[in-house]
Amino acid sequence: MKKIKIKYIIALVLFLPVLSCTDLEEQFLDETDGSENLVPENIEQLIVPAYGTLFRLWTGGDVTNNDRLGGGLCPIQQFSTDEQFIPTRGLDWFDGGRWQADYMHTWNPEHPHITQLFNRLATGVARANYSRLLLDDFVVEEDDVDLQETIDLFRAELRFLTCYYNWLFMDIYGKVPYRDYTATDFGVDPEMWDRETAFVNITEELNELIPLLANKGEYPYGRPTKDAARMLLAKLYLNAEVYLDDPMYDECLTIVNDLINSGRYELADVFWDMFDVDNAANSEVIFAAVQDDEVNMGNDGGWNVHFQVAFIYNQAWNDNITGGWNGVCTPETYAMNVIANTDTALDMRWRDDRYYSDNYMYLGYNYGQQYSRGSGDSLSFGGQNVFYTWNSPLSGATRSNGARTIKFPPPTGSSVSPTRYPNDYPIFRIADAYLMRAECKLRLGDNSSPTPVEDVNAIRRKRNKLGQSDAGLDVTSMDLDKLLIERGIELQAENHRRTDMIRFGTYLEPKDNKPNASPETRLVCPIPLSAIDAYGHPDWQNPGY
Repeated sequence: MKKIKIKYIIALVLFLPVLSCTDLEEQFLDETDGSENLVPENIEQLIVPAYGTLFRLWTGGDVTNNDRLGGGLCPIQQFSTDEQFIPTRGLDWFDGGRWQADYMHTWNPEHPHITQLFNRLATGVARANYSRLLLDDFVVEEDDVDLQETIDLFRAELRFLTCYYNWLFMDIYGKVPYRDYTATDFGVDPEMWDRETAFVNITEELNELIPLLANKGEYPYGRPTKDAARMLLAKLYLNAEVYLDDPMYDECLTIVNDLINSGRYELADVFWDMFDVDNAANSEVIFAAVQDDEVNMGNDGGWNVHFQVAFIYNQAWNDNITGGWNGVCTPETYAMNVIANTDTALDMRWRDDRYYSDNYMYLGYNYGQQYSRGSGDSLSFGGQNVFYTWNSPLSGATRSNGARTIKFPPPTGSSVSPTRYPNDYPIFRIADAYLMRAECKLRLGDNSSPTPVEDVNAIRRKRNKLGQSDAGLDVTSMDLDKLLIERGIELQAENHRRTDMIRFGTYLEPKDNKPNASPETRLVCPIPLSAIDAYGHPDWQNPGY
């Protein structure tokens, strides 16, 4: 029997969040008398903690800080852009100005969202490193080839997750706190990689990992594959001009061409199926954060929210969610750009009515008069009709200002909590690869077939309510400005917008409720003061903070 020292079992149980990692079902190990050892049947549990961070990046929710969305990606990746924001409505949603600071780019090193996200990424890296140490200590008999292959694959998965978390560090903070996974003396400061160092190390690691990871279909859905590593590598190359001032669009183009031409992925026939409650193993998904309603999912009480955070207090969804929090809405210029470039009658991405008869709400955009679930009467709150307007001020908004969107609908019921969503989050999908290919070709001046117009139309034909044979949604020309809008239509609420706007040079520009351009220092977020103070390195701070 293969064994691991009992001291690691105790530490592992302390590390395990109460969640499921795709097919990894949590099993608490019995260490009460100190005599049990971790056996091969439980070895999968060694990689569960590192996945816990992946789930929570997409669910948000920092219960410790009483923040319904903090700690996730959306406050920085979405609320700092033209895509979404949270206006202050009377006394609601001011919260010390944190949401306004996200949108206005007026963070400081003590901003809670900056700190919570940094800490969550650091936790993900630490968990992956710790699990790799445990795997190193796992003794395998020489003739047990299958177990050794499993351990090697788990090591590769953990290395991929570390690359993913470090890429987010590099993209958002411009720096990566690095400690080798074997470095267990925490009295020694970590290194602080700059973007160039991080880019070189992450791309080298990914290129090493691709042969070591499983192919699609060889391992459970939701676990990183060779293609997930390829897509992450393509993302690094796509943004190399931002990170290094050195374009690498040819390198990105090679990878996305291979992914699209592999035949392993297809554009979804029905757009909204990809985000619905039962959306596992969709044909478009390259890598996903898998959610499971039967377990805690690492979000400490159910703050895995989409509907609630947007809709008004007495607007109900099915029987299990009786009211929202009336926060997130869509800035008018973003919505208008979508409208101006979308045929709202034909484009299924605009909105979907599959839940309307039950809830009087659409997937996608909701605006105008709202109606009460059940009765269908005009919805009112506080004696006023609930009529969502396209425009909304950042401060002093009414309860009805701002169009509301749902991309991930709630379940009809929940076995754990009314706010628990089992929808999986597509981190990488093949439609993005098509858009990346179109972008690389536009930037390279490459009009070979498939052209950028053809790639965009390939997606649009799949999003046409009348079917692929109808050309009603086709575009006849494409440039970078149009492509950024196209990315906004296709990838709304999937945490791509900040990175996209920076790459397209629009992130700092004025927008709704933000009349002035932001300084260039806001292209990266500050290193949290807590991290600076912990290590006594003020030189680690980014310029402008």
